[in-house]
Order: sequence, then structure tokens, then C-alpha cells
Amino acid sequence: LDTFCYPEVFFRKALAFHYELPDEQLNRLLVLGISKIRLMFCPKEARSRFEEMGFEVEEIDTVQADDNYCRITERIAERWLSQIKGLAMGNDPITLRWMPKYLRERIVPIAAVQSLPEAVEVLGKLSKQIDNKVVWGSQVFNDHIIADTSKQDLVLSLVHDVEVGITIRDHIKFPNLWLKDVPPVWEHENSETYLENQLDAGKIPVCFMHYASDLGHLPILSRYLDLHSIEGIVDGLAFAASWWQYAEEQVEQLYLSQEMGGVYPTAEPLLCSAGIGVATESVGYLTAETYLKSLHQAKKIIESYAGENHIPIGHYSFQDTCPKYQHNTAEPQYEVLIEAGLQYAITYKNEGKFPEIVYSKDDFIVLNQQTTHWTFNPLVDLREWERKLAGAERHGWIIIGLDSPFWGMIPCYFGLASKGLSLTALQEAMIYARDGGESSQLFLAKPHEVVRFARMLKGRNLI
Repeated sequence: LDTFCYPEVFFRKALAFHYELPDEQLNRLLVLGISKIRLMFCPKEARSRFEEMGFEVEEIDTVQADDNYCRITERIAERWLSQIKGLAMGNDPITLRWMPKYLRERIVPIAAVQSLPEAVEVLGKLSKQIDNKVVWGSQVFNDHIIADTSKQDLVLSLVHDVEVGITIRDHIKFPNLWLKDVPPVWEHENSETYLENQLDAGKIPVCFMHYASDLGHLPILSRYLDLHSIEGIVDGLAFAASWWQYAEEQVEQLYLSQEMGGVYPTAEPLLCSAGIGVATESVGYLTAETYLKSLHQAKKIIESYAGENHIPIGHYSFQDTCPKYQHNTAEPQYEVLIEAGLQYAITYKNEGKFPEIVYSKDDFIVLNQQTTHWTFNPLVDLREWERKLAGAERHGWIIIGLDSPFWGMIPCYFGLASKGLSLTALQEAMIYARDGGESSQLFLAKPHEVVRFARMLKGRNLI
């Protein structure tokens, strides 16, 4: 419990010590003129012990018979509601790692230790009172709870085991003049003539879409950059704007040429989910108002670091049609993406089916992907769709969705995670597509190139 008690210490500007402190040390406090002790979750004999030593004693809180971590931390939060500016969710390791940030930004956790559904309800209630719908921390490895937090109109910024130090750069920033002069990735693509020639030759663009909606996915970036050291590898990476805030130098490698130590222009950044965190984006879950506000906030963050011309034009969701991974059980909110100024999206609507333009309005277009959510067998799925499209002599594309932690985080990329995945398997699939595949009809493309290809197909009434 001591991990979650920091608001009581911090907001009181108090000195804290464990009950087990020996009498000798406590007597020294008396000598220094400290006369009052407040108790938090101490044993029953604590009051009499301290009063007998000459202290004035106040009992702030005790553990009740029906208590759990959620109820205890809810009481702490309610006592300090006037001081709180943000909320967090998670267990004690997450809270310990992020306590410096929580202190600086006046964030208080609601513990979700064997009490996730209850914690979600408490977070929903308190978020309305402090007018902040972004919740930090961890979903404690239960993705289904994200749909429940979205029902409470909350955006989760999941951090997992990422650690941060003192962020002096919050206060001292140098202007990034060189980055603002770099053309955006979507202006450095294959030409219209090239894509038309590929279409005329019956070729099929293949796009690998990496999903990374949270700050907790940040450790994949170094492995992702390694993957792009391979000649001819191109793809899309949808990530949270918070990456810029905590790993600016690393993210900049997406905009540096290989000669300068980066991977530009082989990787196209997209906005992921709610932009600053993850949510179930379906109708009836995260409200359009909060969804739009969160996307705008993400764009402002990116603009402040990289300039307006590098704000992503594409979007990749978490669960735009599939709350709790129940496929095609809800409707997406494409109108929000249009209002946010995005040009295209890759959706889970009609996932795992033949390529189609799922939605279009004016210049905005939405494409489906050929994997069912994220694949754990990219080469198998790629070959299956290669046979389907080439064998049926149908035009289209192949979009392969990838849950990035399984391919780029320790121990996953060593093949030691529960699904036994390895970055080598992903590399093999991407090289297979780069080299044309068995049919010699495949070619690798970035997401926006696939969108341009789809527009060509639509213009010729081929899809």
C-alpha cells in the first residue's frame, strides 16, 4: 500500500516514515520539535504507541474489512481532489516507475490490482470532476478493459515498463530548424508513372502496418529502425504523439537519411488510435468530442517538435469496429477523422476480406486490411492473399497489420514471448514481398502509396 500513499505525503508537504521506525529515531523527531503524527494504514496498536511517546495522533485512514486497492486509492484521490490535475491506473511497479512524473504533474493513481472493472468506474467518475480524460499507467495486460474505459470517455496513455527520468526538456527546448526543412515522407514516394506501370503489369502493392498506440510501445523503435537498415524495406508505423515527448532524438531518425544514420524516407508515420493514447474508437464508446480533441492535441504535439508539414495524414485505429476484439460488431467514426484533417485511414471494418474502399468522402478515403486485426504469421497470410489475388486475377492490395510489441520488444523479438514470435520471421515476410513473391507480382509500398494505388483502381473502375 505504501506505493499509493504518496499523495498524502506530497500534498501535505509532510515527512513520511514507516511504522517500523524504532522508538529511538522517533524520539529524535520529538527533540526537533515535531509533535504531530498522522497514521495511514497502520496496525491498531499504532495510536497508543505514539501517544505514549508524547505525540499528538491523527488517524487519516485504515484498511476496512471489505477494502481492495481500488477503494483505498479512491479514498486517497477524493481527499485531494482539489489538488489533482490528472489520473493514472495500474499496479504498484508502474506507479513506482512513474512517480516522478505523477508528482510533477499532480497525477494520482487508482489501483487496478484485481479490481479492474471497479477502477474503470472510479476513473470515469473522477475524470469528470477534474476535467481531464487522459489516464496514464497500465491496463494490467487486459486489453478488454480499454473498451470499458472508452465507455467512460477516457483515453489511456499506457506506459507499461517504460521508465522516465527528470524531463528537463519540458522546460528547455532547442528549435528543430533542420527537421522543418525536410520534405514529408509522403512527398518522397514512387511516382504516379511508376504506380500506373505497376497497375498495368497486374502488380500488387504490399504494405506492412505496424501498430504502436502507446508510450509503452516505445521500446520497439530501435528494433524497427534496425529492420529498415535492410535495402528496399518500406512500411508504415502508427504511433502515439507522446513518443516525441519522451524520445525525440530516436523519433528523428525517421526523418534522417540513411547516410545521416536514419531511415528516411522508408517509413511513413501515421496517427494511431486517439493520437495521444489508446481507445476503442467505435460509435458508442469514445465520444466524437473527446476523440477529436485527442487527435487535435496529438497533432499539436507533433507540430511543436517536427513542424506542421510532418503531421501525419493517415490514421490506423485500435478497435474502430471491434470492441474487445469482437470483429465487425460496431461502427467506426470516420467523420471525426475527416474533421481532424486526415486524408486517409486503414480500418478494421471488413478486415480479412478482399481489398475494398470501405468509405470515401471528398478527398478522404478508407481502405480495409487483409489480415484479421494483427497477424502472428505474416508470411503465411501474405502468401495466402498473394494466391487469392493473383489466382483470381483481381486487382487490389495486401495490407498486413502487426501488433508492434510482439515484433520489437524484449523478450518477444527473441521468440520467447507466449506467441513464440521472432523479428526474423517478419524480416523474412517483408523480404519475400520486396522480391516479388512466388508470383513475381508483389512489391512493397508505404501506406500512402497504397492509397494512391487504390485511387487509380477506383478511377479505372477496377475496384
